[in-house]
Amino acid sequence: MNKFVAAIGVLSLLLASAVAQTPEKMRRMGKDAALGSTLVIDQIDQTLTEVEAFNAKHKQQKPIGALAEAALEPLAEIAGKGSQVALDMLTYANGKRLLRSFVPRAVGKAAAMGNLNAVKLLVNYKESGWLLSSAVFALSEAAANNNPDAVDFLLKVMDDQSASSLWPQASQGLAGAASLGNIKAKEALKKYNLTKK
Repeated sequence: MNKFVAAIGVLSLLLASAVAQTPEKMRRMGKDAALGSTLVIDQIDQTLTEVEAFNAKHKQQKPIGALAEAALEPLAEIAGKGSQVALDMLTYANGKRLLRSFVPRAVGKAAAMGNLNAVKLLVNYKESGWLLSSAVFALSEAAANNNPDAVDFLLKVMDDQSASSLWPQASQGLAGAASLGNIKAKEALKKYNLTKK
């Protein structure tokens, strides 16, 4: 009987912690994780799992996406400033069910801020189990900043007929590079604009 009561008490605490979660609290956890703690990433994932359980139990929709993005945002920013440790934590987060769909965007932010290893991760998107579409969206800002590897990646997408649904997004990234004087990006956009006529 005592064990049953204790179990109910633990469940109540978990559900209470799920309700209490805010983007600001998740951001603080993300900052802690950026110091190199896989345990904090595990804790973030556990928190999201608790929120998911709370939503199912109470037929509510506390936004898991907003909480996940808030947790990964500090990691992206710190990785963008050159921290390999923070980037490694993003890679670790990619193995977590409720985080993995938000990781490419976070890596993309680090790439846009100039982290070349983040660019490489996205260019080699298949190794991380990401979709081409995720890589294109994530690399658009880095390409707009005229990162050569990001630009070349989007140029290949623009040459791929099977990826035509991604051309509008790829062209947005290339537009930034073209405005900064990238000749290959200008030519690709000219060709793309002709296909729309």
